[in-house]
Amino acid sequence: MSCLLPLGVAKTTFGGLAASELSAGLLRAGVGLLSSSSGRGLKMSGVPFGTAVKGLLRLDGELDEGSSEPEKSCKEEKQLAEIIEEIRQDKSNQVDATVLNDVQDIVSSVSDALRSKNPPKLDGIKGDLLKLCRAAETAHFRPRLTQMVSWCILALSKTGKFLQVATGEGKSCIVAMFAAYRAMRRETVHILTSSLVLAQRDMETWRKLFKTLGIKVDCNTNKEDITALKDCYQCHQVIYGTAEKFAGDYLRQCLERIDIFGQKAFQCAIVDEEDSIMLDKALHVVYISGDMPALQHLNSLLALIWSVVNRSTGVLENFMTWSDGLHQFLEMKHNLKLSNMTPISNYMSNVGLLQMYEGKVFGLTGTLGQQAEMETLQKLYHVETCRIPAFKRKKLFEVEGVIVDEERDWIKTICNVVSEQTQATSYRGQRAVLVICETINQAKTIHSSLGDQKVNKWLYISNNMDNRALFEKELEGGDTIIATNLAGRGADFK
Repeated sequence: MSCLLPLGVAKTTFGGLAASELSAGLLRAGVGLLSSSSGRGLKMSGVPFGTAVKGLLRLDGELDEGSSEPEKSCKEEKQLAEIIEEIRQDKSNQVDATVLNDVQDIVSSVSDALRSKNPPKLDGIKGDLLKLCRAAETAHFRPRLTQMVSWCILALSKTGKFLQVATGEGKSCIVAMFAAYRAMRRETVHILTSSLVLAQRDMETWRKLFKTLGIKVDCNTNKEDITALKDCYQCHQVIYGTAEKFAGDYLRQCLERIDIFGQKAFQCAIVDEEDSIMLDKALHVVYISGDMPALQHLNSLLALIWSVVNRSTGVLENFMTWSDGLHQFLEMKHNLKLSNMTPISNYMSNVGLLQMYEGKVFGLTGTLGQQAEMETLQKLYHVETCRIPAFKRKKLFEVEGVIVDEERDWIKTICNVVSEQTQATSYRGQRAVLVICETINQAKTIHSSLGDQKVNKWLYISNNMDNRALFEKELEGGDTIIATNLAGRGADFK
């Protein structure tokens, strides 16, 4: 067993919304991987069960209220020319200089029009972007320069395009605006998210934007009836869902010979957090199976075998099963009714699903990865990649880590840091803290270890819990959220 802990403290933004003195304490126990480039953590690997405490992320220039002029200037948003130049200077970006010039011209014209009381009439793609920005405002979002730049790069791309957009930069806004743009061009757009929670949440968040533009939107995650599925895919221009659900519905169409998708299937895919769907889960297989009662005679044999299973990370997958008898092992271990093993009739991986869109695949993620990962994405899906700069200058830096010997010391250290960061000091007020754990059990352990010293504790460990109160309230100094990595993708804390 190994334990690894990055503890972060940051005044940052989540989902484009400023967090009130939010400090991110990122806990990762075991073999972990968090992306330094996305702003949501550090890139790490596990260590043998010596237990590691991996430093603090602090705000540069925040330690002294009387900061110097250079420090104050770091708090200003970047200008358009600076954003374009950063993209141009990154040699790994696959964006032509001509396209960048067009992007700068489009965004400059639209941003001027948004500020003007008497804006000029804009035509073509400039008019489309202006229309989308005003529609976004109906959902109480004002697109930033970096979001408009990202949208333009996607809209001007002649092939599929994957963008790296840092955490807190508003990926869901870019996704919704680009989906609306493709729908305005009479395409059916499938938006693939990493979990059903995000699919349902984003659909509800951006429903008003789509309604303003006269675009019908739906979510496929809660549709099982054939009539409901047909209505979802054939009567709506934008469909949110998970890769597993899109693949499963297509397999069902093939197996049962029922026209579920209609004539406009697989015209355009937009993948939110494509590193999760296209790399981490690239070989996940969705399959259609049927019961085979004769296999129940193997149950007595399975009972003689002991199994070891990875622990849950908070997302409940109601329609997923383990293969090769593993699912039945777990049912016996937990004294549940045994389900029959099932033969597979047809199946599809995430790679196979996305290749059906024939190059019209677009994606956004906080982490494109290293050169090897980017080359894999480019070869598999025939796309180009680009890193988008943050809308503000980077303010986080890593403080040297501390290593402890025992797990109890590791937990104690976490609790001490949480306590320290939620207390006011002479140079700042109280902060809120987010602790991200690898497993549900670790989150519960940290939650109980904090005891009564933290009154405002929130446990965010499962997608079948009612978490609306957590996301609807504005975080205050002293609030502490203990979560699984369910909070690492698309969690918008106010």
